Amino acid sequence: MRVNEPVTQKEVTYPPEFNLLSITKTSSHIIYASKEFCDVAGYTIDELIDQPHNLVRHSDMPPEAFKDMWDFLKSGKSWMGIVKNRCKNGDHYWVDAFASPIKVNGKIAEYQSVRLSPSRQHVANAEKIYAQLKAGKTPTKLKMPRTRLWQRLGAAFLGSGIISTAVASLSPIAAIWVFFVLATLSGFWLTRRLEAISKQARKVFDNPLMELVYNGEVDDISEISLAMKMRQSELNAVVGRIQDSNQQIATAAQSSANNCETTADNLSGQTSETEQVAAAINQMHSTAHEIAQNAQNASDATEKANAAVVEGKTSVEQTLTSMNELSSQLEVASGVVQQLSEHGRTIGEVLVVIQGVAEQTNLLALNAAIEAARAGDQGRGFAVVADEVRKLAQRSHESTEEIQNIIKLIQTSTDKAVQAMDEGNKLSEVCVSCADTSGEKLDALFGQVTDISDRNNQIATAIEEMARVTEDMNSSVQSISEVCSATNILASDTKEECEGLVENLKSQGQLVNQFRKI
Repeated sequence: MRVNEPVTQKEVTYPPEFNLLSITKTSSHIIYASKEFCDVAGYTIDELIDQPHNLVRHSDMPPEAFKDMWDFLKSGKSWMGIVKNRCKNGDHYWVDAFASPIKVNGKIAEYQSVRLSPSRQHVANAEKIYAQLKAGKTPTKLKMPRTRLWQRLGAAFLGSGIISTAVASLSPIAAIWVFFVLATLSGFWLTRRLEAISKQARKVFDNPLMELVYNGEVDDISEISLAMKMRQSELNAVVGRIQDSNQQIATAAQSSANNCETTADNLSGQTSETEQVAAAINQMHSTAHEIAQNAQNASDATEKANAAVVEGKTSVEQTLTSMNELSSQLEVASGVVQQLSEHGRTIGEVLVVIQGVAEQTNLLALNAAIEAARAGDQGRGFAVVADEVRKLAQRSHESTEEIQNIIKLIQTSTDKAVQAMDEGNKLSEVCVSCADTSGEKLDALFGQVTDISDRNNQIATAIEEMARVTEDMNSSVQSISEVCSATNILASDTKEECEGLVENLKSQGQLVNQFRKI
């Protein structure tokens, strides 16, 4: 037998409502222990699982007690008794144990032990008896054969008869009284425990009518029998109710396990979808940053365009000023050319007069030559002069025609210049008008570019805000994903606990069925 050392002989007490429950395999290895069992014994559940149950056996317990227990359990019967167990630190605690085999399909599958706090009288009795057994001594009452009440009563009556016979030699009446008194005292002494049990039985159910119905008698034995019947009926009622509740709880637990499994599957799908949402939000967050950057770039480009528009407007204004000045200069030049054209016409008129004079001079020179020819030698010198005059007139006429042709060319060029200046003036006015229109359009474009810049800034601000919101959303989605994962784990744990509950209920149902067979 296993001996666990050391021991301190220091007792650990615990509240009477504690239920120290353990379940073992048929090999006596622990597969379950209640929290109260662990707390009192001083072990953790992990230290107890798969360990042999004699881990808590105290060295003061005699082997006979455990042999007695195992003889009952292996035969398929329940056992109860007072047991001294050892704590992890060497202290001890007493239990009022009720051990029972759990059968599945008619075969023992496991052992269950329920332990409660015993009365101090029972502990005192157990300490005395177990000490004798550990010392190798058998208690006297265990050595003697088990007697029945009728045997004890017969012996008492025999002793009373012997004494009364001895007294009868002195007085028969005295002998009768002696026999009556001794028999009464012996009967009272021998049946005092029976009377105590009968008194307890009447507390359970005191009904003479039902005593007669169930037992056919109305006496102390029928009182005890009726009380046992009452307790059996109560036990059957409780067991029946427990069995019905077990079935309902098992059905609900199985349904809960199925629901937990469905919930776990749904949570797994939700976790996957949440991860996809988180990835999409991350992508949207990145896109939002890109859009914000592009919007900022557009805003910068708009500001540059705005500056270019301002420069263009300034250039248009300068061009407009230059065109106005050019138009003014063209008007002045046109006036000068027109004056030149007028002077050319005046020169032309003078040349016409000069040409007329030259023609008249040529005609006079011709007439003088004719007259000189008529005069002969006297007129030869005059003829020479007249010929020179005629040549000079001819040359004057030719020069006048050349000048007149040149003047005509000048007048034609002047007219063309005036026409060109007029056209240039008109074009200048058109340019001025276009420049004015361009200036107005540039003003409008400046306003639009400014508006676009403002809108870009607003878009950039909104997108930055959206980026912050997406970050918050991403954090929330990640939190949801973590919660889903945690809930999934909880659902799986709950499913396992529900399945464990179903198994426990099955075990409890099997135990209940065993009690119904009692």
